[in-house]
Amino acid sequence: SVYFFVKHINKNNLYGAFAAGILAGVALVFKQLAITLPLLFIFFYLCLTFVKQKRLKQTVLDSFVLIIGIIIPVLLVVLHFSIIGGLNSMVYWVVNGVTNQYGAESIIVHPETITSLNHIYQFSVMAPFWISSLIVSLAFIVKLFRRKISKNELFLLLWLASTLHVMVLLLAFQASQFAPLSVMTAIFFVGLRKRIKDFTSVKKFLVYALIIFMIGLSASVNIYSEYNLQTTRRAFYQLEIDASAYIQS
Repeated sequence: SVYFFVKHINKNNLYGAFAAGILAGVALVFKQLAITLPLLFIFFYLCLTFVKQKRLKQTVLDSFVLIIGIIIPVLLVVLHFSIIGGLNSMVYWVVNGVTNQYGAESIIVHPETITSLNHIYQFSVMAPFWISSLIVSLAFIVKLFRRKISKNELFLLLWLASTLHVMVLLLAFQASQFAPLSVMTAIFFVGLRKRIKDFTSVKKFLVYALIIFMIGLSASVNIYSEYNLQTTRRAFYQLEIDASAYIQS
């Protein structure tokens, strides 16, 4: 969906907008968290209108085509559950079930879990990704305020922002965040490789220190967790090995 949407905004192709809408709708019926995709696309159109001075008429047309694409898969799924008599159950598990789960695990309800080992572990292991993405995001925000941000940069910034609701509620990384985090991390390291030859010795030292810190933090926590798993939870570790051997055979 994101691929077709990016093609659409670069080439102004309505077929790309429709394809992005269809795939966003398919993602939505498979996973409720995908609701951020259509919201992201619409919000991006609005930002283009005000930040990049895009024509309002074109924004309305693009949004209409996109929304039509999103509605089609959703209507088909609603129709299917209506026919088999399971619409009420579907609505409950799509809305109430997820809301109850997030409510039970939310750091807003349970602030004492903020410093839990699980959260510390996640942020340590993901350090190369979230630190790199944070630096790139700050650079994009500066460009945004200076009105020098490109359409692709604006979209990437909004894409990452649209996935942070889970982080705010649960203080945890989810699958929906991995794609924008990976893209921003790639931008960070590729851009760094191109510009580092122009840096002063002090800047080079700081950059290398940051990279060593990110990789060292992530690798050390991974190694420790693997060591801890093998030494203190041998039965669980052996179960994983047996399951892997069974699948291979």
